[in-house]
Amino acid sequence: MATLLTEFPDEILVQMFEELDNRDLLKVRSVCRRFSGPASSCFRVITSNVPNDEHWRHAKAEIPETPIARHVRTVRIVPGEALRLPGPDPLDWTVHQYELALEHACKFPALRGICLSLSYFGRIFYEENDESDFEFAAPLKVLRKLFEVARRKTLRELEVEMVPPLHLPITRDPMFKQCMRSVKTLILHFDAWYCDEGWDADDDHVLPDSSLSTRAHEFTRNIGEWIGRSQDVLKVLSLSFENYVGYYPKLDFRNMYYPRLRVLELTCVTISHAAQISWILAHGDTLTAVHLEDCPLVAYTETQQALDDEAYPIPGEDFPDSVSSWNDLFWHDIFDSFRIYLTHLRDFSITLTWMDPEISHRVSGMMPQRYKSYHQGELISNDSSRKVAEEHHQADIDAYVRLLHHTEQLGKLLFDMVTSGTYVDDLTKAWPGFPTVAEVFEAKGDAVISGTEVDSIPSAMPGFPSVAKVHKAEASPKRRASF
Repeated sequence: MATLLTEFPDEILVQMFEELDNRDLLKVRSVCRRFSGPASSCFRVITSNVPNDEHWRHAKAEIPETPIARHVRTVRIVPGEALRLPGPDPLDWTVHQYELALEHACKFPALRGICLSLSYFGRIFYEENDESDFEFAAPLKVLRKLFEVARRKTLRELEVEMVPPLHLPITRDPMFKQCMRSVKTLILHFDAWYCDEGWDADDDHVLPDSSLSTRAHEFTRNIGEWIGRSQDVLKVLSLSFENYVGYYPKLDFRNMYYPRLRVLELTCVTISHAAQISWILAHGDTLTAVHLEDCPLVAYTETQQALDDEAYPIPGEDFPDSVSSWNDLFWHDIFDSFRIYLTHLRDFSITLTWMDPEISHRVSGMMPQRYKSYHQGELISNDSSRKVAEEHHQADIDAYVRLLHHTEQLGKLLFDMVTSGTYVDDLTKAWPGFPTVAEVFEAKGDAVISGTEVDSIPSAMPGFPSVAKVHKAEASPKRRASF
């Protein structure tokens, strides 16, 4: 047990030093070499709250002129608390504060990343065919400043939250293109949802089957303009959306390839076609991590919209009668294709955000909501999706376990189960007699916590699947031609 403060591990020292303000951190760095590294790491990420006139009066000239400036790697620019905004035009003043914050970030000599949140401007509404509206001009000005700064500093990491749903004229700006050429980690959160003209935002009624304007489809169809269709240096790509995209509006990743992509994260992207999975598999030589959050598979479609040749709804074109169809793509197909073709995959997760009256939290694994139905313009869980989830439950679980064994995550799954106290419904239902949290911890807690010897657990818990049992049944599954 550590008796001296200098004997504490770096992780503990960092947690302690993060409670200090900037001036005290500077003093701690000077105490000894042992404290210098952990204290300096506390300055690697600096947060600026915008708009915040008080912040800029005191902090603007403080940090860049101190010795810690050379340690700053990332600047986060996020909305601050609601303040009394000066001037006759608060929105214009806010844009100016964002521009000041970005200019301020340029003063850090070792800056490599910027995290910018545009959530202050809220959800953007504008009339059809009117992109010159001032509400759009505000975030556009901020984005232009961002790419100007990014070009000057040669950023390696870029995160933008609540990107307004347009790509022109930003993506044709030379500064944007130059910025994207150097970015290795790209995290984008899009608000890709458009209301039809005349839709009342305060009304709970949503027009059935046609509640998205054609602009949403235009934006998602051109999503590659934002990312770049062939970024040679891109290693981490995270795309999340405020509302579901993928099936309607259609999100097409084809003709986009990143030869060095190692980590892929998708949030609120519905899976409906094998081409979406084929795009992921095309990066099999480099991908080491795939994370799917709130990415349900569309099992059943019922709509009055016309469908194109690939069975995607066509915006603005309706049939007099409903059209229904079942999807022949299932999660066990996807898991097995990942296991076979993503040979370097070592980190996989599939999670859903579970909502209850008091709190929302993420649940990993094979929840029934992994399948959904597209019904009259909405993505829902109904009898049709639940039927598919039930019929393919065992096959999905078997393929899921095989994939986790391939990625060497079975031990980690059990470790999380024991340490968090979470009941893993997936494995318990998949294997009769699978131990509960208490049983695992009591019988073979050490083996589970080590996360290394999965096969040592069946000797203590007979119901637990051995590695051989995991590989049984479909050791060489039939490969789908579409993959």
